[in-house]
Amino acid sequence: QVQHWESSGTRSPKHSLCPELPPGCSCIVPSLPANQRTPPSPPAVHGSRYSHFGAVSMSQHAHLLGSRVGEARKPGPACPIEGSLSSQGQCKRTAVLAICNPTSLRDKCALLQELHADAIFCSETALTRTCELAFAKEARRFSWSCYFGAPVPPQRTLPSGRECRRGLSTGTAVISGLPSRPATEQSAEQIWQSSRVAECYVRLGVLEVRAMAIYGLPSTGHKATEANDLLFAYTLKRILSSPIPTIVGGDFNCKITELPTWTHFAQLGYVEAHSWHLQRFGTPLGMTCKSATAHDSAIIHPSILPFITGMDVLQDLELFDAHAPVSYTHLRAHET
Repeated sequence: QVQHWESSGTRSPKHSLCPELPPGCSCIVPSLPANQRTPPSPPAVHGSRYSHFGAVSMSQHAHLLGSRVGEARKPGPACPIEGSLSSQGQCKRTAVLAICNPTSLRDKCALLQELHADAIFCSETALTRTCELAFAKEARRFSWSCYFGAPVPPQRTLPSGRECRRGLSTGTAVISGLPSRPATEQSAEQIWQSSRVAECYVRLGVLEVRAMAIYGLPSTGHKATEANDLLFAYTLKRILSSPIPTIVGGDFNCKITELPTWTHFAQLGYVEAHSWHLQRFGTPLGMTCKSATAHDSAIIHPSILPFITGMDVLQDLELFDAHAPVSYTHLRAHET
């Protein structure tokens, strides 16, 4: 229904909304049933800038009221710990990080599932470019994201001219089931081209950390100590490129604390996993390769240490050839 108002010296409700209209103007306004009409408003204060709102029923204009941009009308169930969601959308109270040397990652995606880890630092992946693509496709079935270093050259070329699917004994990767993103590619760096460094950013609850996988040169190699020192000097350069806390994990193939570069790591407060475990818990972490060496280790930023509640060498978990995986358990990411 509509109702016509003829103004002759007095102002209609339309004039209350539009005071600038002169008397004598004919206008049309909606007419509501008696039971839906709002009671008359008290007279507005004379001279008030917003006096014309006195005749407006805001319930009739609710669609004009503001709302926060991006706010869902029907939000999903809230996670009890803010920011602690896995890539599958499940609420996570802890995160488990693992370090392993599989000697080759080809066709071992299912084995990595047995680590029950949220992020895995892999050394000696031996994956060529073709195998990297195939592995990443299979990993997506488990909701994993893969961040490889430079592709590994093939071991040999077949008589048909095709490259062998098995790569050289090098290669690194960070495999994450947590929210993550790639780091800036350093393809121009010679160290990066060695396929011994992989890097990405991983969300641990509300904390974002830089995750770097390193594969050091074996001690039997020519000038291995100098080469490993150069490798970790490059790692230090990447750490200093931004203030984001960093975790460096992998098969270092050396005692990192004996390298000249370690002095600079220590000055920044970084600790080596085996040394920290002995100091924190009073017991050695254990050997990781053929019960002889403990070169599978990690370098951890001091701000992350208060949230680590345990470390283990999974010696009974015989998944790979010679190396026992190292598991950093119960990283309480929600307490940051």
